[in-house]
Amino acid sequence: MFQSLRLYVNQSIDVEEISKILNSLHYSKVRQVWKEGDFSQRGEVIDIFPHHFDSPIRIALYENTIRTIASYNLSSNQSIWQHNMVIVLANKKDRRTVFSEDMPLNHFVDIQSGDYVVHNHHGIGRYLGIERLEVGPKINDHLVIEYEG
Repeated sequence: MFQSLRLYVNQSIDVEEISKILNSLHYSKVRQVWKEGDFSQRGEVIDIFPHHFDSPIRIALYENTIRTIASYNLSSNQSIWQHNMVIVLANKKDRRTVFSEDMPLNHFVDIQSGDYVVHNHHGIGRYLGIERLEVGPKINDHLVIEYEG
């Protein structure tokens, strides 16, 4: 069974249960988050550095309800951007994949036309398929995602 932890703003959570789930996903509880696979909990703040994320996330609680979820910069501790929802996948100890425009599309999970997808910056959209587009001097395959508005 595919295991993950879904967290979203205004969700009521049990902090101890979240800790157990993160342990089952092979995350290590630490005093301060520094690398992928770390998580910490201090009062009403939970920091998690999810597998394959560029930066850790900070979950701020108010009476066991998620108030905010934000990615933050490790060195400055400043918020980078806000999220409405995150999905934390199991921490695998394999080599980190660097995504680029030259990466073959078969490195992504299987999705079908009409499936909903989540983009880090643009939010939830609907996957429409793959289209060959000319961008500058290059012609490449691109994912087409439809967003509201």
